[in-house]
Amino acid sequence: MTWNTTNFTHPPEGKIVNTKISDKDGERNEQKMYRKGNLWFCLDGTYVYYKPTHWAYVSEYKYC
Repeated sequence: MTWNTTNFTHPPEGKIVNTKISDKDGERNEQKMYRKGNLWFCLDGTYVYYKPTHWAYVSEYKYC
């Protein structure tokens, strides 16, 4: 998975992506979310009171 920083790039608005916070205190809050403008939401539509530091596209694997 290739992580992008939210300081320089943003995922397409409304697209579900993997997110996390990664800083001097370690990695945490890793979950799938989507963005509307500058706001971030959980999949159930709940607004979160933080901005993830990193995001990555969700990989879709197909199994035989």
